[in-house]
Amino acid sequence: MFLDCKIPLPNTNPERTIIYISILTRAIVNKEKLIRQRHAEILQQIEKELNENQKPNQFGYQLPKLNEVKEVGRLDASLYKVFFKKGLYSVLNYKNGYSPLTHQHLKLIPGPSLELKLLGTRIDSDHYIKGFYRLITPKQITNYGIVRNDEYIGTPAKIATVQFGDILFGESGTGRTMVFLDDDQNTINNAHAHILRSVLDNDLHRVITIRSILQYYKESGLTDCMTVGGSGGHLSPSYFDRIMIPNFPETKQREIATLYHNPQEYATVSFTLENFMEKDNEFNSTAGIYELDKTAKHLKRLLNKAIDDIVNDRNVEIEF
Repeated sequence: MFLDCKIPLPNTNPERTIIYISILTRAIVNKEKLIRQRHAEILQQIEKELNENQKPNQFGYQLPKLNEVKEVGRLDASLYKVFFKKGLYSVLNYKNGYSPLTHQHLKLIPGPSLELKLLGTRIDSDHYIKGFYRLITPKQITNYGIVRNDEYIGTPAKIATVQFGDILFGESGTGRTMVFLDDDQNTINNAHAHILRSVLDNDLHRVITIRSILQYYKESGLTDCMTVGGSGGHLSPSYFDRIMIPNFPETKQREIATLYHNPQEYATVSFTLENFMEKDNEFNSTAGIYELDKTAKHLKRLLNKAIDDIVNDRNVEIEF
């Protein structure tokens, strides 16, 4: 039956329209592939920096003693098993030292409750409506530190917004993190997505590095050992003093940060059907995860518009 489906084709300028849709699709797939590669590079850079800069000591496991259990204040078996102890050891034995997350010059800002009984009025939307807040929740944040989709809510209530350079982290369930890098000043988070905001100036590379290390802990399984409760676990800010951040040198911080965020112009005004792939690949070669995601979403909007125009028998405008 699927083979009997009607496939709409462009009636006006069909050859160039098909080429246009084809290169948009290829460009989007390429950017998504590069996002995964950049993310893998970040994790590899963190692991390499730790492994290649260890003090001349050897890891040795011992069963927990009563004093250690009293100091930790928890009986969770995961905190004392070999996997967690060995994973944490590479940080504790790092030659440049480490310090807890609570000593990273970051201000904790709990996410706001968006319950209807508190807001009075709340309208949810999956597309932008003038005056609505853009909403970021942990479910939207991917492992790559970007937002999967946009959500919006309308309410007369005044809600504190997310600021450029804020770390958003999912306290419950996902444990995923991102650094907010948009110019949008009307974005909010919710009670499950807390904020870590730097109190220092000009240290975005440090903030991105901290976020990347938190994600490294998540994907290596160390975060799961520190969480409590069900439904994916819960990492309360009260345990942040037990999350150790290695003191990476500034050169390494900037190297990691560039893979995540490397600002540059996406000069679409100079793009044509003939030079698009070349120009786009040139941009991709140095773009960070954030830039790759932002431009991929831009191209998806163009692609969706083109397909909609074909379905509705409208002329497809070739634009970038």
